[in-house]
Amino acid sequence: YPVLNFVGYSGSVVFDLDGTLWHFDDAPPPEEIAAFIAPRLERVITGWGQHSTIPYDALDLAIIAGFRASDQAADELHQHRHPNRVDDVARTLAAHGVTATREQAEQLRDTLSFEIEILRPRLFDGTLEAIEALRSTGARLATATNRSHTAQKITQELRYHNLAHHFDEVLTAGDVGWLKPHPAIVHVALKALDVPPERALMVGDEPRRDIAAANAAGITSVLITHPDRVSPLPATPDEHPNFTIASLAELLDLIGHR
Repeated sequence: YPVLNFVGYSGSVVFDLDGTLWHFDDAPPPEEIAAFIAPRLERVITGWGQHSTIPYDALDLAIIAGFRASDQAADELHQHRHPNRVDDVARTLAAHGVTATREQAEQLRDTLSFEIEILRPRLFDGTLEAIEALRSTGARLATATNRSHTAQKITQELRYHNLAHHFDEVLTAGDVGWLKPHPAIVHVALKALDVPPERALMVGDEPRRDIAAANAAGITSVLITHPDRVSPLPATPDEHPNFTIASLAELLDLIGHR
């Protein structure tokens, strides 16, 4: 690799999360997750004095399908503006006989936040060691995930993996309001870290979202293609990374740390 001069300076690395630092290969199928969530939905909705016209596991799957439809619309129609999940929930509930106030829809949205134990995320091999080594260079670290969850929720996941104390900023599309490939979340990360674009790089596993966002923000883009995983290929010039690595250990080689 050409070596980037990151050693001994206050540079920054912005990380995608899912598919980059950890994976969900052991997650149960959606139907099993819905069956787990169903009693929660029923408790909340019956607590409002209302009832769904469909089984609560089916209601959970309908809400998730609504999220996906909103994400697709965000890509195709709304210039990657992050969907309003509260509105999504309220809309799906109304289609199945439940009228919710905004506060109630927020409550139900939070109910749908899966415990880490359900999705069973696992760090890719060497992730923790690589993050610790990056910190030893003096680099500042941030997340830039397309998740709808709040920073507080993502921090809980980072803490579960013993990573939270290594990250200076935790940013989500849900908080920032834009989905990658829009560069807004990267711009917010750079501002929060107080670092210019030339002193930062972004690591992600999706050319269409992570790499395009990094390129649009003017920072060095690094595509990670973990072994034994099918990685999407860049489809447009905007999606071509500056560098490609197969593990975070190779990121250390890239910045001249090893």
